[in-house]
Amino acid sequence: MQVKEDWKQDIKLLLEQSPIYIRLRELAQDDLAVNELLTILFNAVDYACDRTRLVIRHMDEYTLHDEKHLFRVLQHMARLIPDSTLKNLQPLELALLILSAFYHDIGMAPSERLVMIYKGLIDNNDLKCEEIQEKQEFDLFCKSNPQLDEKIKKCDGASMNGQAELLNNYRITEYIRRSHAKKSREIIKEIIDKEAWSHNFMYRDFKFGPMLASICESHNVNITELVKLPYIETSCLVATNEYVNSLFISIILRIADLLDFDAKRTPKVLYDHLGIKSPISIKEWQKHRSINAWIIEENKIAFSAKCSHPAIEKSIREFCKYIDYELFTCKNVLDNMHDQYRNSLTDTYLMALPLKVDTSQVKGDTNFDGEPIYNYKDLTFSLNQEQVVKLLMGTSLYGDESVAIRELIQNAVDTCYVRKLHEEVWERDYKPKIDIRIYSEGDNNYLEIEDNGMGMDEYIITNYFSSVGSSYYKSEEFYKTIAQLKKDYKSISKFGIGILSVFMIADSIDVETRRVIDRYDCSDPISLLIEGLTGFFWYKKGHKKEPGTVIKLTLKSELKNDLNLVEKYIKDLIKYIDVPIYVNGKDIHSIDEIAVDYKGNTYKYDAIRNYEIDIDEPCGLKGKVTVYLLHDNGILTSSKILSRYNVEVKGEDFDLEVNLKLSSNHINKYTDSIEVDEEGVNVNSSYSYVVQTEGKVYINGIRVNDSLFALERDWWKQGSKNDRKMSWPFPIKYDMNVYNECELNLTAARDKIICDDKWENFKIIFTKIVIDNLIKQLNEKDEIKLLKEIIETNSSINQEFIEIFQQVVANYL
Repeated sequence: MQVKEDWKQDIKLLLEQSPIYIRLRELAQDDLAVNELLTILFNAVDYACDRTRLVIRHMDEYTLHDEKHLFRVLQHMARLIPDSTLKNLQPLELALLILSAFYHDIGMAPSERLVMIYKGLIDNNDLKCEEIQEKQEFDLFCKSNPQLDEKIKKCDGASMNGQAELLNNYRITEYIRRSHAKKSREIIKEIIDKEAWSHNFMYRDFKFGPMLASICESHNVNITELVKLPYIETSCLVATNEYVNSLFISIILRIADLLDFDAKRTPKVLYDHLGIKSPISIKEWQKHRSINAWIIEENKIAFSAKCSHPAIEKSIREFCKYIDYELFTCKNVLDNMHDQYRNSLTDTYLMALPLKVDTSQVKGDTNFDGEPIYNYKDLTFSLNQEQVVKLLMGTSLYGDESVAIRELIQNAVDTCYVRKLHEEVWERDYKPKIDIRIYSEGDNNYLEIEDNGMGMDEYIITNYFSSVGSSYYKSEEFYKTIAQLKKDYKSISKFGIGILSVFMIADSIDVETRRVIDRYDCSDPISLLIEGLTGFFWYKKGHKKEPGTVIKLTLKSELKNDLNLVEKYIKDLIKYIDVPIYVNGKDIHSIDEIAVDYKGNTYKYDAIRNYEIDIDEPCGLKGKVTVYLLHDNGILTSSKILSRYNVEVKGEDFDLEVNLKLSSNHINKYTDSIEVDEEGVNVNSSYSYVVQTEGKVYINGIRVNDSLFALERDWWKQGSKNDRKMSWPFPIKYDMNVYNECELNLTAARDKIICDDKWENFKIIFTKIVIDNLIKQLNEKDEIKLLKEIIETNSSINQEFIEIFQQVVANYL
């Protein structure tokens, strides 16, 4: 109990150092209502500090919110407000300044139990109803940022537990930061309802709790949205001739909170630096949150720091740039305050704010000899727009112009899939469809791609469609939407240059679109014309009645004679996609029509037997494989003699053979022949391919112009990553779609497979599945043993295949 009293005494002493509190106490000397307000204020500050001290015991290195931050914000407020302006403020305005300093981040102070729930340290069966809902909201947030989740798992897998925990703490703090404004309002309402000392947050006859809640919430919204919040106004009458300017208080809170480098926002650059050679301690950053680092004078705000690492200096400078923006906008709002009740608002609430922060004293630290420990240069990568566009629009990066068509089709498929997910939740009938039209009118050729998917509105067009390198399907809001639907979906569209790629084949783009907003509503239709790479967008009122998008390309003149090739390319591009796709009215795709293209005169030799395998695995493999093996009178063999001849030349007998042999990814025919020259008679052997491995591979239903196997025609690539391609002791034909867990990474042009860890994982899975299905088609154990012997005695087979083969065969022998 004595500790609690000492605590209160400390709070009182700290409050009494604040000019704002001192001024409020002066006004309370002869005013009972203000005295009562002081009592409420002190109890409220004590409650806020008490709640803050009990939080976040599980985050050793990162403090979300503490009472030091609250008092620093109060100090910054007092330093920002000129003495003359402070004397103009009414009692409730002074009280709201103090209360907002202590309550604007009260939502950042979750209970210890809640943090443990976020960390998964409490079993779901032990959660209360409201805790289950809170956990679901946090899980939804986690699902909206799969990249961070993957990074945490990667650190865990690499035994970097400390960094994994730090990143997890960062995720929790980011969630709390984003939701804390709403929670602050809830906590204030809870205090009014449950805490007797609050006296309903009443001053005279005015209940100021809702106004305090809006002021606290305001620091977390865009400044242009401030006046839209309830109770945020310039002249709220609270008593006879006594007004409250809650807009002014909101702006002072906003700036003061930022001048503490916004304790909620430890800079992203520090977290980006984790995992690099010398990760930065968050504690090191905290050292710079000192009140003494700021110089606040009339028309001047300056910050000084000696930094131990360039990442910290960069963080400080970036934060100061953000403060510069806020100073400019806040100053503009303050300078333009006016209403019908008071004529002298700008004089009453005069603020001498500078336009930017002086950072001339932000420097690197020095060593014992006074030399800087590093040289900071504020350099970043810059792009030459003209040259980058030339690079992107040429074929050096993307291989050929057909990528533009592929990008459009992928986007159309994605938007249809996503709408299907929505319609399933809404329990409405929906049949996705994509129409592709290729035609000529006059001197122009056109390509149209129409889908009945989600469509676009102005927000999507501005932030994603027209933004090079920004994919809606990789955005946090998309992941959150999918999580809210309680569905899983991984887009087939990949990171790229987006609509810009279209100008590889087109001179202009016409867009007609309308977006599905919710079950019963759609956005207004939009008509959009983009002429050339200038990127000038012509908006017009659209006339589209149904949701979806039509993109019409005016093709370049040099493509005039290639329209048939465009149609052929589209038909070859797409398979395994359960969205009906029509080209000039003809259905070119059906999910059930999957076949392997057999090439070569395979069936000329009875010794070659094929084993057809249908694959449909949930891990992400669907298609058909045909394996070719050699038989000799029904018995598996590694070679088969087709014919044998005895030839006599110059009195000498020669045995000549024609045979078939299994080799890596091939069945070859070897033919002996005799060559007679001046040196005598020689027997030569030549070979030709009878069956060779070949096929088509699709990633998420889109054709990739690459092989899964290392072929002899690519011998010149050996020593590169091509030697990580598959090599089997027999040939196969394949037609395979790869997705889900088996999905492979592709090059920038998305036409070549990258042989990375995902590829190695795919190889193992694919090999196991094919071998397992092949063995199931063999007649008996003796035949399995024979195949095992053929493979194990073949010296040309790579060890990786043998090991996987032996693992699978062990289940049958």
